[in-house]
Amino acid sequence: MIKKFIFIIISFIQNYKSIKGWNVILRKSTISNLNCNFYKDVLVINSTIKDNVKIQSKSTIIKSILQGNNKIGANSSLTNSELGQYSYIAGDCRIHNVTIGKYCSIGLGLKVGLGNHPTDYISTSPLFYSTSVIPGIKINTKICFEEYKATKIGNDVWIGVNVFLNEGITIGDGAIIGAGAVVTKDVPNYAIVGGVPAKVIKYRHSPNVIETFNNVKWWNKDISWIEKKLPLFQKSIKDNTDFENFI
Repeated sequence: MIKKFIFIIISFIQNYKSIKGWNVILRKSTISNLNCNFYKDVLVINSTIKDNVKIQSKSTIIKSILQGNNKIGANSSLTNSELGQYSYIAGDCRIHNVTIGKYCSIGLGLKVGLGNHPTDYISTSPLFYSTSVIPGIKINTKICFEEYKATKIGNDVWIGVNVFLNEGITIGDGAIIGAGAVVTKDVPNYAIVGGVPAKVIKYRHSPNVIETFNNVKWWNKDISWIEKKLPLFQKSIKDNTDFENFI
């Protein structure tokens, strides 16, 4: 308890302009104090937090990178992951071993990277393939199965509330995942998927428009470029003639 109190005091002294609540611990991390806000009961360990980041109460960031202009909702955890610029994560999310691109909107309750079990072994119990400890017994000393595969979420992805993503998959740029979906396979660029298990319902744009977006990769442009093109981002896109000045 005393050690924890010391970490709280040190964190406050080093980052007092950014700390907005009690019981905030920022340890072994690179923290930008440029417009960053850490609220009550936030824990950040072994992470990099860049400019303009808001982390709301009871959230945990461990071994992760927040690239800046990010918001993390309350009671969320991000471990061994990276969050691209201008992306946000809503509350009650559990995200492990995931790379998330720019301009992503992650809804409440996303679960991804929670671990998998073998289905073709004699047993699905981690007692036989993992080194994680089950109380009172440990018969295995080596990892015999990849429990936590890396997951990739592209740029400009919108994920609805209470979605589960199977680990090791890729969610393409511009995709939309419907609320409550269980996604077990890769999702193509600009696909809209939903259901249990999730299936492609339709695509956001025509093939020609998708091809243009795939080539331009607007999310890698400077904000100044996007500001100049802002009117094109504020209307429906039917075909390439709707954004002739986009490139």
